[in-house]
Parts: sequence; structure tokens; C-alpha cells
Amino acid sequence: MSDTTAAGSSGPEIISPELISLDTDLGSTKEDVIRSLAARLTAAGRASDAAGLVDAALAREAQSATGLPGGIAIPHCRAEAVSSASLGFARLDPKVDFGAPDGPADLVFLIAAPEGAGAEHMKLLSSLARALVRPAFVTSLREASTPDEIVRLVDEVLNPHRRILQQRLRQRHPGTRFHRETRYRGDPGTSARGASHRRGHRVPDRNRSHLHGGGLARRRG
Repeated sequence: MSDTTAAGSSGPEIISPELISLDTDLGSTKEDVIRSLAARLTAAGRASDAAGLVDAALAREAQSATGLPGGIAIPHCRAEAVSSASLGFARLDPKVDFGAPDGPADLVFLIAAPEGAGAEHMKLLSSLARALVRPAFVTSLREASTPDEIVRLVDEVLNPHRRILQQRLRQRHPGTRFHRETRYRGDPGTSARGASHRRGHRVPDRNRSHLHGGGLARRRG
């Protein structure tokens, strides 16, 4: 079973298969979708109170829409009910309106972070926003057939250095399966997680209008 940890995080994996819902009807409103994803996070032990998580996410929605062009939404919040930074994902059928200018969303990520995790929350939000402007990544999310595939795709965008190091190891040792925290031989002080944590991520200019005040804002113009 695949899973992934946010770069620099020492807590549980930020996304895992049980936090993913594929091709399901989660209701007709964004409130329904957020409640369903919050319930998944709570059932997985990521939050102590689903209602508290829902309230925090909907309060953030009330500030500005979290829908993005291309059928994508990233509702997000920090809440006392959240015990560790987590990422829920739903591929919706039918789509649900999250306030994007071009229509409803079928790909929804719910980012939930503990109340004091401002930097980690924004880093995750920025990483996803950067990835979701890439058509190949979005297409892969729509074509994935299992939750494990979604986890792998998300891992590749949240931990790009770890993926590169693993590719190098596989090339040197074909047929060997390496743990995600395997360190690159010849550089004992470097792991993919550490490298990703140390290196900053620049958000493309065209996405900066969506990142404001700790969350997504409406596109200017």
C-alpha cells in the first residue's frame, strides 16, 4: 500500500488510500463534499471532530471561493480538531460547484492542517497549486484507476526530490524495492524528504492570485 509524507513532516503520511474517494456521488453541494471528506479524515484518525473540521473549512469557503479553473477545487483550513496535516481527495461524479469561473469541479482536494501549522499548510497549498496548472498531472488524476495511483501521483508532486533519488537507486539496483526514506549512497546527509524540505518552491505568477491571506482567493481580472 502506497502513502506519502509531506516534505519536512515527521507526522503520519499526509495522504493514504483510505483518504481517497473515486468516481462517487458525494452530494450536490460543496458542503456535502467537504462533510464527506472530513468524515474520511476523522475515521482515519486525522481529526478528533468531523464537525469542527467541517466548520473550519466552510468558514474558509465563506471568505472566498476555492474552485480553480479546469474542474478543480482545493478547500482548505487549519483547525483545532486536526491532529496532523492531511490531504483528502475526491473524484466526483457528478461534479459540484466550488465557485470556479468556468464551472463545477470533479477533482477536489481537502487540505486539513492543525491550528498552528501555518507554514506547513501554505507549503502544501502552494505545491498543489503549482502541480494543478500542469495538464499532464490533472489528466493523470482523472485517469487513475485506484487510490494507490492517486497517492503515487501526489507523492511525485509533493516530494519531487525523493522521486528523483529513488529513480537513481532503481537504475543502480534494478529489481530492488527501496523504502521511501532510503538515503542516496555517497551522500549520507541527504534524503529526498530533507532535500525537498530545504529547497523552496516558487509558485508561478499566474497562480499567485489564488494564494492570499493563508488561502485561495478569486482570480483577479
